[in-house]
Amino acid sequence: MSKVFTFFMVLVLLYISGCGADEDEVEVIEDIPVNFLSAVPPSGSVIGATATITITFDGIPSEVSINRGNFEVIENRIVVAPFYTVGEVELRVTWADGTQKLVYTLTAPCAGEDVGCE
Repeated sequence: MSKVFTFFMVLVLLYISGCGADEDEVEVIEDIPVNFLSAVPPSGSVIGATATITITFDGIPSEVSINRGNFEVIENRIVVAPFYTVGEVELRVTWADGTQKLVYTLTAPCAGEDVGCE
C-alpha cells in the first residue's frame, strides 16, 4: 500500500508544480504606436484667431506637448485653445510616438463673427 500512496503523492506534486508554472509567466503586450490622422481645420488654413484646432489620432496619445497655446487631450483628440493673436503660427505637436507640424494663418475676427476676415 505504501508504494501506491507514494505513487499518488508524486502525481499530486507533479500536478501542483505544473499548475504554478502558468501563474509565473508574464504576458508581454507590445505597445501599439499612436498615429496622427487629421487636424480640423487642416494645416495651411486661414482661420480666425479665436478658432480652436482639433487634432485626431488613431489611439489615445500619451506624453503630449505643444509648442504654443493651451490644449486638452480628450480620448483620441487634442483640442487646442484659441491663440488670440494674428499672423502665421507654427504648431508643433509632440506625443510619445511622433511629432506633427501644423501651420495656420490667424486673422482678426470680423465684428460679431467667429471666423476670420479676409
